[in-house]
Amino acid sequence: MGKLKQKSKRHKKISKVLLKYGLIVIVSIVAIYMFISATLNISDCTNKIVENSLKDQIKQNNNFIKIYLQGKIDVLQNVVASIRSEELDNKHKLTKRINKLASMYEFSKAYFIDSNGYMYLDDGTVEDVRDKSFYYKVVYDKKPLISNAFNDEKVDYQAIAITVPVFINGEIVGDIYAIKNVYDLKSSMKNYLGDDVGFSYIMDEDG
Repeated sequence: MGKLKQKSKRHKKISKVLLKYGLIVIVSIVAIYMFISATLNISDCTNKIVENSLKDQIKQNNNFIKIYLQGKIDVLQNVVASIRSEELDNKHKLTKRINKLASMYEFSKAYFIDSNGYMYLDDGTVEDVRDKSFYYKVVYDKKPLISNAFNDEKVDYQAIAITVPVFINGEIVGDIYAIKNVYDLKSSMKNYLGDDVGFSYIMDEDG
């Protein structure tokens, strides 16, 4: 009987120790789980804040670009409004006048394209652009067109082109094709967005 009682007491002690440490392990596991859950929630919140911030920045960039480019279209349409029908008799001279006016508004180059698809360059030559989308799309749609960024032979840097139709007495007589330096746009964007933005990029639909 004495031995059985000793064994029983020993079992009870072992049971109490196991129960005690078992509870400690369970509490520790719960604490770790709660910590991980809290950390993940904080991480999710941080990710959402960053994601929303990036979305706001992209939206702000897009709004600026739309306003900026619309302003350039307005400038070219003012140039269009100044063209007189008699100037069509000397299209190279007209190109020089258009180019001079456009350069005042930070365009690198500007050319007159007649309704037959011939571009009059400022060096006195003519270029056939009938197969170029900036000619036939504007003539067909009768509204301004903004190109994707491209490298053009006429300039030594990346550029975008803005083409606007020329109407005289309600009839389309050609287009103004103006080239704008992309770096001017990026510089203007950085000035608009402030010093908080380290880099700004302009991407077309092809990335």
